[in-house]
Amino acid sequence: LDSIENYQGIFHTLNETANVFDLTINGYIRGGGYVGSLAGRNLGRISNITNYASITSESDVSGGNDTGGIVGFNSGILTNVMNYGSVISNSSYIGGIAGQSIGEINGAYNRANVTGFGNVGGIVGMNSGNITNAYNIGTITATDSVAGGITGTTNANIYYSFNSGDVVATLSVAGGITG
Repeated sequence: LDSIENYQGIFHTLNETANVFDLTINGYIRGGGYVGSLAGRNLGRISNITNYASITSESDVSGGNDTGGIVGFNSGILTNVMNYGSVISNSSYIGGIAGQSIGEINGAYNRANVTGFGNVGGIVGMNSGNITNAYNIGTITATDSVAGGITGTTNANIYYSFNSGDVVATLSVAGGITG
């Protein structure tokens, strides 16, 4: 998929009754905001997804926030999801699994480099939902501020998770687990 539009991925939005499982994704996906390999936005259940596609989002007047290896925005449940594809954006809320999450994440693994402007995380860029059993081994880079190995910023709990990747914030605020 190669577009400048928002909500890019195999699916635009997965609604509350969606249940997507057991997929491997390859290729290249580019969009504006709300970009992920599987969906731009998830409100349902996603499990056993592995992404190898590289993900790129580019900011413009409509924004380029919420970009992740699996989904751009999550308010559903992600279980056993893995990302091996690079995630690159010139905007904020960028993550190896989800750009922004207010949902639940159980078993999430990022093994790719993630680069964004601000609020960049190995698992989630801007997090407001619980994360359990997650790890990151990719290099996480905020070209401006706020980078973390698991989350850029979190307002919720992180359980049984670790980071062994490098974390870099060009201006300020970098942390091994959260910025």
